[in-house]
Amino acid sequence: MYELEENPITPNNLYRTPESIDTLVEWIKELPEVEARVANMAVNMTWNLASKLVANEMKEKDLIDVAAALRMQKEEMKEKGDKDGV
Repeated sequence: MYELEENPITPNNLYRTPESIDTLVEWIKELPEVEARVANMAVNMTWNLASKLVANEMKEKDLIDVAAALRMQKEEMKEKGDKDGV
């Protein structure tokens, strides 16, 4: 399974970070209806963007890992060939 070495999404220090999704939802519920709808849309679009960014980071890391594994395998095959007199 893929493990992130560091968080690829850095926090924006201009805004506070809610303690949980529930805290964020409660804050949105306190807004006037029209503002709450816009805030809810922005939150969910941001959630989807964060998911996409993390997925892209994971794909990139996996591709790097695959390339490294292939290079290692090629080197091992070359070394084995040298030992076998090939």
